Amino acid sequence: MPVVGENECTAVSAEEGVRLLSDALYRYLQEIEACRAICTHAQDTTAVHTRGKALQVFRLFQVDEITATHIRHTSAAFPGWETSPFWASHGQAWERTLQQIENRMEKHGKLHAILTTGIVWEGIPLIVHAYKFEPDPVMKVELVLPEIPEPLHELPLKMIATMLRCLDHIVPEFIATPLPPYVRHEAKFMTIKEYLLHTMPAGLYATSCL
Repeated sequence: MPVVGENECTAVSAEEGVRLLSDALYRYLQEIEACRAICTHAQDTTAVHTRGKALQVFRLFQVDEITATHIRHTSAAFPGWETSPFWASHGQAWERTLQQIENRMEKHGKLHAILTTGIVWEGIPLIVHAYKFEPDPVMKVELVLPEIPEPLHELPLKMIATMLRCLDHIVPEFIATPLPPYVRHEAKFMTIKEYLLHTMPAGLYATSCL
């Protein structure tokens, strides 16, 4: 029976290491490209609020009872954020953020609440906040990212892509087509590209692909 020498084992191990590294890089590039693609697709229909501490990504829709009902039913099907493994350590902070949103709604006399609830999407806790502008025929679906623990932190590109996938699920295009984010809405927001160029670390491939 032939004996494999030490040099041969080293060569095999090195070859396997190169293969594993190339596979990992390929998967990373695929993930970054998928994130870039969804951000590019949403550029004209989705925007980012950055005035508060929490990241807020939103879309506007024409008021329609079918859309509002779909938002409620879809959001109810998500796992509640109480199911998150980080609920014990961060749940109180998440609830405070949600309560602050509800308090602002109560103080504003021209907003009609559709839904405000805490969910988990792809492991990330989010607040789904949907409401109607009065008297305008426009409703807003907003995802708010509360304070999250360090293990959940991601590159801004990946976090925005995660939130966009959630918005796509809450109101898919076959239910309603998003309006441009400036329609009957204040212009104090960033486009997705502006936000990412402002927040992504310099020198990364993920940044250069923007």
